[in-house]
Amino acid sequence: MESATSGQIASLITDTEGSSAVLKGAFVTYCNEAKIMQGVPAEIIDKYTVYSTQTAEAMAKACTAVYQADIGIGVTGTMGNVDPANPETINWNPQIYNYAERTGNLKAEAVGVVSGEKHFPVFEGGMVFKPLTKSKPLSTPLFAYAEVFWSWVIDAYFIPAPQYQLALCRGYEAECGKYYDYGTVSPMIYEEGEYLLNLLEFFRAYPMTKFRSMIT
Repeated sequence: MESATSGQIASLITDTEGSSAVLKGAFVTYCNEAKIMQGVPAEIIDKYTVYSTQTAEAMAKACTAVYQADIGIGVTGTMGNVDPANPETINWNPQIYNYAERTGNLKAEAVGVVSGEKHFPVFEGGMVFKPLTKSKPLSTPLFAYAEVFWSWVIDAYFIPAPQYQLALCRGYEAECGKYYDYGTVSPMIYEEGEYLLNLLEFFRAYPMTKFRSMIT
């Protein structure tokens, strides 16, 4: 019974002529529900997580029972991508920084009708701390958790995207009173010679009629 490997082990075995003499069958149980349908106890998954040794053993036993085989194989794990059904794939451990140890500040204009500037401290490795703003009603730790979750979902299922992590920047709130010490951190998304671009300001300066003539 395979999960993370998606049937690749069975495929490799059956590439060999005569493999039907040793392989009775296989299951690809990619989600928790599929494992449970094939006989893996839900209690095992709930207690030990789907990526545990206990779950792999239960998968092997269930497979052996269904096919009445001498040997069963259970393969589970994670390849590093987010699995919304199993939140433990996301790194919820906060990164701790000290504002005084920053290597620089990233200055960016806020995107919106009312212009404003935000200063994000940058730390070793090009990691940018994005604080939560006190003036916004939803600026709670839950908002930071949501940013982390959706950054992993976007990267795993849609397009490559920087993955956010929970972060605490000690001393930042004392220095910049309108922001909290907590928020998220993500890698720098542009390299030397590249710049952040506020699309709202760009299209104000270059209306679509002018912009079309620039690209034709």
